[in-house]
Amino acid sequence: MSKILVIYDSLTGNTAKMAELIAEGAKTVREVHVEVCSVDAVNVKELNEAEAVAIGCPTHAFSASNKIKEFLSRNDVKEALMSKDVAIFTSCLLYPSALKWFEKNLRMLNVRIVGKAYARGKPKGNKVQELLSLGRLLADKIKR
Repeated sequence: MSKILVIYDSLTGNTAKMAELIAEGAKTVREVHVEVCSVDAVNVKELNEAEAVAIGCPTHAFSASNKIKEFLSRNDVKEALMSKDVAIFTSCLLYPSALKWFEKNLRMLNVRIVGKAYARGKPKGNKVQELLSLGRLLADKIKR
């Protein structure tokens, strides 16, 4: 069975809700196991075992959150992410600047960014569908 790990950092719950929606979308693809995990509780063994990863955080000061930056700066995490399919997501008030930070820093690890999404505040309306679709897209990529 293929495995996806959805990793998030959240302060107000908006990014956590986004992570759950991505996972829900991925679970609609048969034979895909999905785990959702706060960045504080990520097990690198599980990260190594995952065929694909979704990673997200709130946008802080036009960048990714400090917890995500610290997590992605670890050598064991960098090694585990190399050459994986990755989806990125952020919650923000105005501009989803964390997406640009993710793109720049993850490309250095030779990951394939297969999709991205953002929500201003709590995801609602078409953003819910966009997040569900992002999860399905990520799951479809590893099932091919």
